[in-house]
Formats: sequence, structure tokens, C-alpha cells
Amino acid sequence: MFSIFRSRDLSAAQALLSAAVLGVALFAWGDQTDMFSQPDLASTDNWTWRLWQLGALLMSISGVWWLWSGTRRVAWTRSLILAIFALIVFLNAYTDALFGDHVGNVWRAVNPLFLGCSTVAVVGLWTRGGFWDGIGAAIFAALGTVLFINAYFVNHDILWEALNPLLVLVLLLWAIAALQVDTRPQEVGGEPDA
Repeated sequence: MFSIFRSRDLSAAQALLSAAVLGVALFAWGDQTDMFSQPDLASTDNWTWRLWQLGALLMSISGVWWLWSGTRRVAWTRSLILAIFALIVFLNAYTDALFGDHVGNVWRAVNPLFLGCSTVAVVGLWTRGGFWDGIGAAIFAALGTVLFINAYFVNHDILWEALNPLLVLVLLLWAIAALQVDTRPQEVGGEPDA
């Protein structure tokens, strides 16, 4: 019954299509935020609006986790997906022509998606246990926390001006690092005795 949630080895096409499905689903969820478009409802001060955003957070965290665990054999797709994600953030932040009237809906998809990515990064880096892994986990945790607070509670323009280039930079650095991840299965028991 719960076999849909177990890890799978996705092909490259399956991974890319799954990432596209997740992105479109989050975009559609964010578009439905228009239900709260009245001035007294569409704000970070409204608890109904915040509760609606929980659905996107749950979808993004579980979707990113499933994608990350399912792409061990095609790890390069992780880097490609992260690079495309960084490009979408960059284009949405610094151009007006591409997304037109849907800029806000793109942000409503980007925020939970980045929080899903940062959650997976924190857990993955922390479990590796190295010094630099711990530093990376702390950076992702701090950036995710600041984005979460600003997106769902504060919505401060100056913080967004600082966060947007940071998101692009961190996603691109993670795309590079994802290429370096060893995806071969670890041997149990270590080196054989001579």
C-alpha cells in the first residue's frame, strides 16, 4: 500500500519529469493562494494564508526528498535540476519579461521548494559527519530559517534583496557539489584482512 513512498532508482528522464511535476504542482498550489486575495487575507499576518502554505511545504519537502533519494544512479540530474532551479530564481528576481503576471506565483513555488532543498541538504550533510559537512549544514539551516521567517511571517523587501542572490549562489554551489557526491554503494565491513 505504501510502496509509492519507497525509494526508487529513477532514470534520468524520470528524474527530470518528476522535478517538472513537482514544480508545476507547487506553482498550481501557489496560484490557488488567490483564494486569499482580499486585502485582509493575502498577507503574512493571516493564519489561514499561512496554513494554506503548509501544503506546499509538505509537498516540497517530501518531493525533494523522494527525488534526491531516487537519483543516486543518475546523480548528474540532481545538478541539472538545481541549476535550472537557480536559473528560474535568477530570472524571476531580475527580469520582468519571462514570467509576466505570474511572478508572485513563481515565488510561492520557489520558497517552499528551496525550503525542501535546504531540509534535504541539512539532513544529508549532517549525517555525513565531516567538519565541512557540518559547516554546510549550518549554512543551509540558517538560510532556510531566514527564508522561512521572511516568506511566511515578515515579508521584508530588504531581506528579499539580500536573499535572492544568495539563493541563486547557494543553489549553483550545491549543483557543483552534487556532481562530487559518491553514489557508489559503500562496502560493509571495510577492508578485508590480509
